Amino acid sequence: MSVLRRSSSILRKTAREAAERFVVDTRILKILRRVRRHPGVAILAYHNIVPDGVPRTGDQSLHLPLADFVTQLDILQEAYRVVPLESVLNSEWRPQQPTVAITFDDAYRGALEFGIPELVLRGLPATIFVVTEALGSETAFWWDRLASPDVGGVEAPLRKYALEQLRGENDRVLAWAKARRLPLSSVPDWALPADVSELRRATAHVGIDMGSHTATHANLSTLSDRQVRAELERSAEWLARHGTGAPKLLSYPYGIPPRDVHASSLYGYAGAFKVDGGPMARRQVKSERYLLPRINIPSGITRRGFLLRI
Repeated sequence: MSVLRRSSSILRKTAREAAERFVVDTRILKILRRVRRHPGVAILAYHNIVPDGVPRTGDQSLHLPLADFVTQLDILQEAYRVVPLESVLNSEWRPQQPTVAITFDDAYRGALEFGIPELVLRGLPATIFVVTEALGSETAFWWDRLASPDVGGVEAPLRKYALEQLRGENDRVLAWAKARRLPLSSVPDWALPADVSELRRATAHVGIDMGSHTATHANLSTLSDRQVRAELERSAEWLARHGTGAPKLLSYPYGIPPRDVHASSLYGYAGAFKVDGGPMARRQVKSERYLLPRINIPSGITRRGFLLRI
């Protein structure tokens, strides 16, 4: 079965790269840029940045090698205006050139140790979405511990059960997995959550601020209204004590909003973001303030693939 999976993965990768070459290396990309008469803003969603050459581990799509990140930043600096995330919530703002904002979910240690210094070196802003009660934990995120090396991530049925039946709660998923003696991968330090001191050092730099990724990273769509309120309020209180003064912004765990997406406005959040959905149009700031789109940037994406996504 693992051989079939690997063969299928190789075929998909080859086909994807061929399509990317066709679009990027021909005039199609130039035509697409020309007909985009009303530019939006591309809000990029990263997770972790890892040292080059380290063994692949955990949910491999989340752990982007540093060299690839540097290449992507070079592309952005050449052709895009990189702005603070909070600035895109101004519905009167009309971007006159291709514009991006950079975000990181989960506050992985690697993102702060390797990714943030590259941004600071270039004077680029970014927002780190923090799982406030995971900071400093020596327990890795369940999706990294339960990742299968054969698929580079968590098997789809297992992921579905963890998200829906176990509510995506880290301690609960890991306890369930241990009780059933499921194989758990070891996780290097750079794939653990950062601690508070590391976060403080990162956000001490001009342009680097933080937002909420909730208190525990539970799947909000499976929680009661009271539980959603607790997740958002506890995280908001932590941000109020430790934040950088920027408006409180929220990134939904797993990209999944609660049943009542406007609940976040009750707890002082100025806006909330999914993990996908493409570029953000200006009109969405008013009509979808608590369902704003981002563009996920996975590990393994090629240079051409990155150009197409942005």
